[in-house]
Amino acid sequence: MNRLATIISIYWALFWGLNGLDKFCYSIDFILFRWYGKDRNAQFSEYFERLNLPQEYVPSFLYLIGIWEIALALVFVAAIAFYSKNKRKLETIATINAVTFLSFCGFDIIAGDRAELLEHSTYFILVAMTFFIYHKATNINSSSFPVSPHS
Repeated sequence: MNRLATIISIYWALFWGLNGLDKFCYSIDFILFRWYGKDRNAQFSEYFERLNLPQEYVPSFLYLIGIWEIALALVFVAAIAFYSKNKRKLETIATINAVTFLSFCGFDIIAGDRAELLEHSTYFILVAMTFFIYHKATNINSSSFPVSPHS
């Protein structure tokens, strides 16, 4: 994996890790700072109300999303540590990232939140760029080494 692909993987690991933790740590005091984050509980309570879904499922839904996001962060850490030259694994990781944002976009449309839709769509463009950079990085790595001893 080239440096740019590694930096992008670090970005996604931090993005998903911190975003996932935000579902658990909203407005909590740590030793050195206060985690402010975004009050997703209020936001999702409004969504659930619009969609006539029971309010008592909001915390569980948010925790499920938070766990998914933290797991996705760990996948990007694995991309850096183990899959840096494995084109198929990197493409799979980028695809999982894309499907996550497509799911978020679908929910945004159903819930009627166009601002979140714009935000998630913008991130989806970054996912496409990540896919392209992963593809190029593995091609660069593989072109450095001959495929057969006769090349």
